[in-house]
Amino acid sequence: MTQPNIDRQISALQFNAAALYSLLGGTPEERRRFFEIHKGITTPAVFEQLVKELSEVNDQISQTQVSLQAALKSVAVEAQVG
Repeated sequence: MTQPNIDRQISALQFNAAALYSLLGGTPEERRRFFEIHKGITTPAVFEQLVKELSEVNDQISQTQVSLQAALKSVAVEAQVG
């Protein structure tokens, strides 16, 4: 599995967003105001999604930790028996 090039993706997103906002027309101040409104609408949703994903990752780590502890106990029991 290859690592995503996040820097390239962010640059492309910034370029595309800037191009989209320029299509709106108006003055730079009007575009900036639109961007702030858009950001105000989308930022909470993005934050909620990030919190959900981090919670899921934390749950997976906890499950892995429990499994690893169980495996270590099994190995210790096998070592005593063997």
